[in-house]
Amino acid sequence: MREDRFLKIYSFLHLWIFIAGILLLLLYVGEAFSPEAGAKLILLAVPALLLREISVRGKKIWSYLGASLLVLAVFWFLGTGSWERTCLLFGVIFFVILFFAQRITGNREAFFRPSYACLLAFALEYIFTLAYDLDRLGNLFLILTGCYWLLILWSRNREYFLDYCGDYDRLYRFPRQGIAYGSRLMLLSLTVFTVGCMVLFPFLGVDRGILAVLELLRRFLAMLFSGEREEKVPEDLPSPEMEFQPMALEPGGEPSPFLAALWNILEKVLILVVIVGAAAGICALIFWLYKKYNSQTAENGDILENLESSRRENREGLKKRRIFVPDFLKTRTPQTRIRKAYKRKIEMTGKPSAFASPKELEDQAGLPQGEKREEFHGLYEKARYGNAPCTQEEAKRMWELERVDFS
Repeated sequence: MREDRFLKIYSFLHLWIFIAGILLLLLYVGEAFSPEAGAKLILLAVPALLLREISVRGKKIWSYLGASLLVLAVFWFLGTGSWERTCLLFGVIFFVILFFAQRITGNREAFFRPSYACLLAFALEYIFTLAYDLDRLGNLFLILTGCYWLLILWSRNREYFLDYCGDYDRLYRFPRQGIAYGSRLMLLSLTVFTVGCMVLFPFLGVDRGILAVLELLRRFLAMLFSGEREEKVPEDLPSPEMEFQPMALEPGGEPSPFLAALWNILEKVLILVVIVGAAAGICALIFWLYKKYNSQTAENGDILENLESSRRENREGLKKRRIFVPDFLKTRTPQTRIRKAYKRKIEMTGKPSAFASPKELEDQAGLPQGEKREEFHGLYEKARYGNAPCTQEEAKRMWELERVDFS
């Protein structure tokens, strides 16, 4: 099914606003924020569009990696300072990993849809700015939070409208235009109401209430960790008591040269092992991503569906791989339960012969001929010699026959 263009636009706005909010906070923390840096954040929409098109259209992995390296190089030269370059590269790497994950998994619900979790992240960022008296940044995050709330409303409204029309569009004289008009009218009223609340929000004193709650929380945590309700002023010890205070221990001597040399060797070996392990892990990850990326693309460029295997195939695969199963789990299978019930029934009259057949064992146990004995015998033979697996119902029936008198 072709993706709706409005939902596509909403997903791009969602990604850009989300990553821009994080980068704004990082730039302020690193004291690298400026109007020029804010303008560069707008340019992050370019790699998002480029990488998304390459990923969705099923291009080869080399074109995707080449475009990623090109975009990273461009944004490296766009940055003026080290921290600004780090933030810009962080934004580009976020898009690279995100669209690559969408390409190999086909899941767009995780990051490509406005969510209330991201709205909570914006609210926490706004509270952070209030706690550290960042007035300009706080007002900016207030605007971003309101815009993201509007984006959630527009996205949800469009999704529900498309789902409703998809369910009932085939009805005779379905009022699609009338429903669309009512939906737009409701969305417009919610947008006007949200913008009005955003304008009145700074004059309502909500920020002072948030700061008061933060101060109460800080005092509560301080009291909780200190274990005292009030801070006590330390008392000065009298001079006679100062004579009985223990003297500070002098620092110990230097370690032996042998231990120092051994520690240096171990440190170098550990560093080498970590570097080799990290390089091997990166190579293995790149090889796996290469196979996963190209396995879902046909020769004509169409993206193939990934069918899930059935439970029976999964069980057969586990048997072939011979995965270890504890003994206490093996005894709970229907075959084992049936054979245990048969053994208990035979041993009720005494210990049977070790070299007798099932029929001879039943004769020795004194089980009379009849339908119940035949059913009892058949269930045991299926569990003991049959190739088909037994069911839970058959195990339950064998448990019932064990307690039945066949005479």
